[in-house]
Amino acid sequence: MAAKILKKDEVKKSAKSVAANKKATAKKVAHKGKTFRVTLKKSTIGCTQSQRKTVEALGLRYRQHEIVVADNSANRGQIFKVQHLLEVVPEKAK
Repeated sequence: MAAKILKKDEVKKSAKSVAANKKATAKKVAHKGKTFRVTLKKSTIGCTQSQRKTVEALGLRYRQHEIVVADNSANRGQIFKVQHLLEVVPEKAK
């Protein structure tokens, strides 16, 4: 079987359709207008490297640092992983 060689325009169209599918999926996963107010209550000293990276990926830099993150499955998974270090308060968007 020979591989099909795509023209430049076909590649652009397929890339746009992939981006559109990702955007549509993200909209389905996100809960409408809900957010979490996340506060880092405990230090990451003594935590595993993976937990430190997760806290950093959430955008938390130091103790008592507070951020607002969207309520989606990716953020929920990160929060669940380091829940012992955080205080999480759900809030509704205005």
